[in-house]
Amino acid sequence: MKKIKFYFLASFLTVLFSCKNGTNIKIINESGKELKNVIIESGFNKTNIDLLKVGEIKNVFIDFNENNSKNDGVMGLKIKEISNDYHMFGYYSNGIPSSQDVVILVKKDTVEFN
Repeated sequence: MKKIKFYFLASFLTVLFSCKNGTNIKIINESGKELKNVIIESGFNKTNIDLLKVGEIKNVFIDFNENNSKNDGVMGLKIKEISNDYHMFGYYSNGIPSSQDVVILVKKDTVEFN
């Protein structure tokens, strides 16, 4: 009986501490040119990718555990070499993201979010 309790407790703790409250963002550069100063914002956090080479893939994790305010909002992307537009994506509510994985595909004249 003690072994069962031990395994149950170990399994529970593993699941508890492996849970991530955040969003994994994979950004892929298929634009045909190097991108400088790619900015990903979440309202409480800002990540700057200094250089994204042609064909390069970068992974970014936005940690929502840093967001103690439990607000609603969206994440945004700014790439000056593609456009001066601010691309909004990835809604979060009460400090919890609606999706845990986002793929951003940067093409020559557009940006796709999956």
